[in-house]
Amino acid sequence: MGFDPVTLFIIQAIITVTSVVYQRQRAKKAQQRAAEAADKQKGFQFVTESSVAAIPVAYGRNKIGGTRVYHKVSANYFYAAMSGS
Repeated sequence: MGFDPVTLFIIQAIITVTSVVYQRQRAKKAQQRAAEAADKQKGFQFVTESSVAAIPVAYGRNKIGGTRVYHKVSANYFYAAMSGS
């Protein structure tokens, strides 16, 4: 019980179009989620130059500069290097 070539072509075309539409919708949703995540991270930049510093309090959306801390990476853990101040 086989299908003729025209019917098979139509079925394959429908499946292909459906797949493309679904993939575009998923890609658009993923881009929206990435944009929302990037928007949530705005204003959280902390720059530190000493080992002890007060944490600034900011209300709303602000770009905050603080104290720069240098981090070194080892094979199995992270640790903060002492700054030279």
